[in-house]
Order: sequence, then structure tokens, then C-alpha cells
Amino acid sequence: MGVKMSSNVRIFIEQIKNPVELIEGCRKFHEIEPRDIAYIIPNKFVLKNPNNPYYILAGIKIIIITWNAVRFQRLNKELKGKLESEILSSYEESKDMLDEIKNEKLETLNLNDKNVAEIIKNCFKVFSDKKSIGITGAAKALHLINPEVFMMWDDKIKKTYHTIHPSYRKRKEPIEECYLEFMKISQEIAKNVLEKVNYEELWKNHLSFLDKNFVDAFSFRETITKMIDECNFVKFTKKINFKANIPFNDT
Repeated sequence: MGVKMSSNVRIFIEQIKNPVELIEGCRKFHEIEPRDIAYIIPNKFVLKNPNNPYYILAGIKIIIITWNAVRFQRLNKELKGKLESEILSSYEESKDMLDEIKNEKLETLNLNDKNVAEIIKNCFKVFSDKKSIGITGAAKALHLINPEVFMMWDDKIKKTYHTIHPSYRKRKEPIEECYLEFMKISQEIAKNVLEKVNYEELWKNHLSFLDKNFVDAFSFRETITKMIDECNFVKFTKKINFKANIPFNDT
């Protein structure tokens, strides 16, 4: 089962390295998922005042109680009550590390640099260690703080990608190592896509199936990390296969 799963993941990774297929996955995401408004608004809210911890708190809280709603509702009352304080304490504890990579992008970040790798792992650990936030909430929180660098995942995406991590057989690596491996694979996808087409063309094609008035109202743009996440969500969370049947518009 594990061998078959890892083979399917690698095939999918190669598929979405093609910009046409990446865009098709995004199109399918917006067709089936009505909650994206709960990403756009907190994203814009945080970016409006990225140095204000209370803007960050509000944005991350919205993301967690909407996109992590099932897990959050299962928490006991005490843990739910800790969410705000644990978001703030995680942000304060990781702020200096996050500032070191605040101007970076996933496709150009040197994840093989020991210092950079430690920043990714340590920031993830800080957030994921908080029980009110958790492993999937940590990835969403970090992405909201820096959407150009950090990838989101959910439990199904995490488990699926883990089948191709070097540590899969050992099952001993801490979760932050798993997240770093996920970031490296995502970076490989982003680099391959952007070698074939520049971001502006990618976004123009993405806009073809969005409400342009809505996008203009929020001055909103999706990052390559968000686009990859949309494809992951369709394929591994919703278990929907997709295949592009229209050419990429590069005019």
C-alpha cells in the first residue's frame, strides 16, 4: 500500500510541475470549495498590517476556526480558550526567526542552508507544539504570516506526502522534519512551474475562473504556494483527479 501510494504521489508531483495542470487543479479547487473567502479576508487583513500581532492573531484565528473547524470543535473548552494566547505567544517566540526570511520566496529560498532549514523547523515546532493550534494549524498560521514562503497542509495531505519522505520507514523523525521535507518537495514543484512560465502569466490564467470584481475589491493575488496547496487539496483531501483539456493562455 505504501509503495503504491508513494508512486501515485510522485506521479502527481510531476503532473503539477506542468503549469497547465497546476492551473487546472486550481480551477477545480475554486469550483468545489466555497470556503476560500475565509482565506482571502484574513490573508488581506494580515498583510495590511504585518507587524501588528493583533492583526496576525485575528487572521490566524479565522483560518483555524474555519479551515481547521472539525479539529477545533473537538478540543475541550480549556484548549479552545487558550487559542488566542497561544497564537500570540507562538508569534512572539518565532518573530525574530520569521523576520530573517520575510523577504524571501519559496522558489528562491535556500532550504539546504542549515540556518534557513532550522528557521523553518523551529518556527513550525513553536506553533505546532501548542495544542490549540496543532500540526495542520501551524502550517496555516505560518503561511498566513508569510504566504510567499510557507506551505499549508491538512492531515490527509501531510500523511500522503509523508510516504515519499526519507524517514517514512523509520517513523521516528519529529514532525518539523517532515514539514521541512514537504517544503522541499513543494519548492521543487514551484521552481519547475516558474521555469516554464512567469508568475504574471500564471496569475493571469488563474484569474480566468475567478470573480475579477471580487479580486479587484480586495487587491488579492494568490502566491504559488497557495496554488500548489489548492492542487494538493483537490487531489489528496477531496480525492478528485483532474486533467487539463485546454491550452495554457500565454498571450
